[in-house]
Amino acid sequence: AQEYGVIHGGILSALADTAAVYTILPGLKSGERMTSIEFKLNFLAGATTDGGEVVASARLVRKGRTIAVVSADVHQGQVHVATGLFTYIVLRPAAT
Repeated sequence: AQEYGVIHGGILSALADTAAVYTILPGLKSGERMTSIEFKLNFLAGATTDGGEVVASARLVRKGRTIAVVSADVHQGQVHVATGLFTYIVLRPAAT
């Protein structure tokens, strides 16, 4: 937490990114991997250290051949803490 008892935004960003990544990973083919190319996260409310469990959920917006886009939301109880859009590039093994 930062000095005011609010959970640091970087931690919330990492949580949302992780939820987004695990939305795409199961759909990758053998040998494919992925990496982030962009994300935008809007903070909607402060998550506090005494406010209970912080949970991120994500849903696939679209996955094409090369680019995947996922939206993610972070909640602390009933409070919607953050929402974001995450873009990843799917990398295929080099042809041999």
